Amino acid sequence: MPRRYDISRARDPHRSGYANGRGRCARRVGLAAVAVMLGLLGSQPVAAEALLNAVEGKAVIQEAEFDMQVEFVGVVAEVVTRQTFVNTGAAAAELRYRFDLPADAAVTALTIRLADGRTSTSAVVDAAAAISSVPDPEAIDAEPDLGLLRLIARDVPGIDGDDTRATATYELRVYPAVHDQPVTVTTEWVAPLAYDDGRLSLRVPGRGGGENLVRERVVLRLEPPPGVRGFAAVNGGGQGFGRVRRARFAAPPRGDLVIDASVDFAAGSLPVVGFSALPLTDELGAVALSVLSPPPRRDAMPSYERLLFIVDRSRSVGRAGLAAAAALIDAVLAQSPAETTVEAVLFDHGARRLFDGFRGNDGAARGALAQALRPERLANGSDLGVALEHAQAILQREAIADAPAAGLERGARASTLVIVLTDGLTPLELTPRRALDHFGADTLDDVHVAGVLLTPDDAPLPDTRAGVVASLAQRSGGRAIAARVGEISADAAQLAAALSRAAPLTELSVAIGGAASALEDIELPSALEAGQGLIRVGYYRGQRPSRLRLRLRDGGREVAVEARADRGLRQHAAALALARAIPEDLLPARDDISNPTARERGAARRSLVRVAHRVGVVTPHSSLVALSQRDRFSRDRLAMMRTWGASAFARLPPPPERGDDHAFAPFRRRVRPDRHAADTPARRTGTLDRGIVSRLLEAHVKPRARICYQDALRREPTLAGSMTIVLELARGEVQRAQVQESTFPGQEMEACVVRAAYDIQVPRVALGDDPESVSVVRYPLGFHKRARSAEIRALEQRDPAIRQLLNSDDPLEGLDE
Repeated sequence: MPRRYDISRARDPHRSGYANGRGRCARRVGLAAVAVMLGLLGSQPVAAEALLNAVEGKAVIQEAEFDMQVEFVGVVAEVVTRQTFVNTGAAAAELRYRFDLPADAAVTALTIRLADGRTSTSAVVDAAAAISSVPDPEAIDAEPDLGLLRLIARDVPGIDGDDTRATATYELRVYPAVHDQPVTVTTEWVAPLAYDDGRLSLRVPGRGGGENLVRERVVLRLEPPPGVRGFAAVNGGGQGFGRVRRARFAAPPRGDLVIDASVDFAAGSLPVVGFSALPLTDELGAVALSVLSPPPRRDAMPSYERLLFIVDRSRSVGRAGLAAAAALIDAVLAQSPAETTVEAVLFDHGARRLFDGFRGNDGAARGALAQALRPERLANGSDLGVALEHAQAILQREAIADAPAAGLERGARASTLVIVLTDGLTPLELTPRRALDHFGADTLDDVHVAGVLLTPDDAPLPDTRAGVVASLAQRSGGRAIAARVGEISADAAQLAAALSRAAPLTELSVAIGGAASALEDIELPSALEAGQGLIRVGYYRGQRPSRLRLRLRDGGREVAVEARADRGLRQHAAALALARAIPEDLLPARDDISNPTARERGAARRSLVRVAHRVGVVTPHSSLVALSQRDRFSRDRLAMMRTWGASAFARLPPPPERGDDHAFAPFRRRVRPDRHAADTPARRTGTLDRGIVSRLLEAHVKPRARICYQDALRREPTLAGSMTIVLELARGEVQRAQVQESTFPGQEMEACVVRAAYDIQVPRVALGDDPESVSVVRYPLGFHKRARSAEIRALEQRDPAIRQLLNSDDPLEGLDE
């Protein structure tokens, strides 16, 4: 759900804290009485906000260092984080830190080292026991527990399945944090990588901009999956490293940390399959399967009679992005037959067609396209909706008119490929459903749509399965790809091949050896496109599978691929399976188990806790406790657990926890919206620098609006009124400007002020450090005539409709449909 903002309690957006375990601090989102910035989640979450505790409102616990070691081991990421905290307050305090990880990650280890040399011994215990205190802790002469790490919330994917942005929230507690003495916390976790467009990637939720947090220093190591040659290109934290096995860099200040590596397959290679199976109980085991399909061949571009390019020429794409788009278009045309005809639609806040009609694929057409992508001036605006309307008009009118000349029956449609090249920054109100309305369902049925998301080199690659462009491509049987500008310029021919509709791998099935029954929770797709793949974790029942063979159909031939041993899957399959397990997974196998008794459910939960304790993984039902190695009472409790199990534990809480103000929040599941919902915006908002935005509005909008008003006064001397203009700003661009409400008759004044807003030259620095975010600014203006001068003033947000909008669950409420 979108955040609610109360301007009366606004605070600095760059400050963050966690007070008394009660949640997030309010963030300042106002531009005083001038502008209002609203946060929006849409179908994807706002960047995570790590919360480090405050004492009496002061951020006395400071993070001094954060080192992160990330290793790609085949298709699994192994991560070790080492954080150093310092208490700047006078009294000893309990350190409380909340942070997000990928929802499918598994936390496997916790180590705490205090300044006096004490080091913890950690163990996985029952999650309920981990927060249950021993009776009368004041009467026990022993050291309180040093630390606790527990899972407190996890996103539940919608009906569309797993989501790469789903997160899980963890809470870390450490005691004692003594004045000016460092506390070092080491956490280990693993996560399956995502595979898309020939890339393996890891997305770590960002930690926000808390004043008592530091930027993560990352050391990256890569071990490619068995069966591939290595990695063709590695990117991390917005930096490209080329063909490397090691890299060092700093994480983004506020956005998610994204690391991806392009897999280098041998020419003509088959899919690479990895497999591992490990027993959990006498009749249940964990199984992991990965299938990585090579990207399309360079010569895979199919023949179309027509190519229609829809190209974003706005400021956010930039000169480098347009050069990459030109190189990609030239590569596509070079791989297309000479008889293919070409047309283009160019857009920013408006749209126009390049030619008067489809023309031949020759040097003149290519030259005209290249020249059009080198404009003298880049304009604001990213109105893909208007461009889609232009494309619809071209296709509907000319496909029928030219049908007889093409040898087709009248009313038939030519074989047409529509390629949309944009940086993905579209107006927030342009949802997939509205985009379909602009383009027309009938038109979409007659063409194939392919999308290219031109991503800046310093930005993480967007999800190509969601969004406006992806929705249009999927509905037409095409595909969307995301590529960094530098990659496109370096290898446009390969990216052109990636746009192809190469024949997918079909009829996927597995044959397992040595297993008494089939695999559970391992669902294969009906088809696998080139460059796509799957990494799945599930279970088997009965005898442990000894091997796995993937069978598929590649075009006209049947192929069998033997699975290889993958070290990452072998070492972490059990932890990854348990991290997402529910007690029902451990119910005994029988015909009527669909309605288990309370006793059976309780036994299944205890079994899950036992297995999690043995494997060493944090789940909703198990937590990690860190106990002092030198404390006898701690050693006795660990010995009791070894004898009686993980539920035979009781916490010796530190003094700050012994009151009612530090109650533990129960674990909860967060239901995520369906990312394929037709009317769900796929963008998210960030925070602009209030000073920069204020100066931009005062320097650009108000003077031009005064000129608009003066012109209107010449026609109507008594004219007066007000209007509220809404701006969407992203990546140094006004991507959308519109009037939300106005008291002026007609539309001349409104159109004039909107043109003024589109002339704002937004500096990239104004958009903060998250290149994925968009900010919504509402600017209410009042116009009146005093003596002979036209005056304009910024109105205060006193309108009840505006106040209702500020506290609405839908920040888009009130915008034009």
